[in-house]
Amino acid sequence: MNEREIDHLTRELMRGTTEQPSASLNSRIMALIMQEKKRVYRYYIKRRFTPAGILGMFVAYMFVLVGILYLVRLSPGGIETVLGSLRAYFSIVLTVASGISCFFLFTQLDNWLKREEMRRQNTSK
Repeated sequence: MNEREIDHLTRELMRGTTEQPSASLNSRIMALIMQEKKRVYRYYIKRRFTPAGILGMFVAYMFVLVGILYLVRLSPGGIETVLGSLRAYFSIVLTVASGISCFFLFTQLDNWLKREEMRRQNTSK
């Protein structure tokens, strides 16, 4: 059935009833339908690691590994001497690593809170 046949059938059924819908009711229903069509829904896609990002992390870790192996090779005492000399810098490295980790943690938390707020605003409309 097409829309014209459905409309005709509906009108035939309503003629037999005692009450007819008013023109204002029809216009309000049509306004609600048009308003529903105008509503825009936003969808968010989570960003995953890109191939370039994964490759970048791999290269960075490889540079760190090569640097450590180079230090071990240059030192006359082997790995014990390198670990002994790194022990003096351990607190500084730990502090910097903790600061960077906290920065990324709070950045991700802030992004998550913004997404949740936008989702709440979109669903409340």
